[in-house]
Amino acid sequence: MGAYQVFDLNKIRAAMEQGIILMKYTSLVSGEKSEREFTLKPEFTNGMTVKNEISDKLICYDVEFQKWADIEATTIISWKSVE
Repeated sequence: MGAYQVFDLNKIRAAMEQGIILMKYTSLVSGEKSEREFTLKPEFTNGMTVKNEISDKLICYDVEFQKWADIEATTIISWKSVE
């Protein structure tokens, strides 16, 4: 198989604005697969918000590590809402 599915980034952003998602992706730094919980909901981001421009990257907040991350759209393997 090898090819990644193309996901609708607007749907992912909307889900993160509503709560937490679990995203599986391939790290551009290490090349390893990672699975992290991300959100854009201000109650989890200490009230900070970010404007996601139309691009091939998602800016999102890592719930566990409490830091912002940018995920390249082509590296996303799967995602689902968890909260």
